[in-house]
Amino acid sequence: MGVIYLPLWRIYHFLDEGRSVIHRWLEEEAFTVYQKVLLQNRIELFGAGGRDTLPGSIIHVEGDFWAFNVTRKGEIPMNPIFCYGPFHENEITFLAGAPLKRGLLKPHHVLPVAQHNLGILLRDPRRRIREELT
Repeated sequence: MGVIYLPLWRIYHFLDEGRSVIHRWLEEEAFTVYQKVLLQNRIELFGAGGRDTLPGSIIHVEGDFWAFNVTRKGEIPMNPIFCYGPFHENEITFLAGAPLKRGLLKPHHVLPVAQHNLGILLRDPRRRIREELT
């Protein structure tokens, strides 16, 4: 008999024009397959154990906004921005990824995008989807 995996935290992605902002970000940037798998693994670990599962991998951006700090030596860091909630206490919602096309941007550079997307989501909770990167 197999083990049934029940995540403690639900992971969501904001939908922009019907697409996950994280999926779009991953497609538009030059991340390696390894980086994408590493991000997926971090998200799954977070879902299984919550805030204390990944010490040092979650950084506070500002106010209610946080970012995953997914890095590998010699590669560009991945810092998708999320908020806890906003509708339930054991969920997070990814709101934006920092685009790299014009140079390396830090999470606080895309904070206005994340804030805008959260405002839309609060008015229309259907503007998000459960996380499924694979």
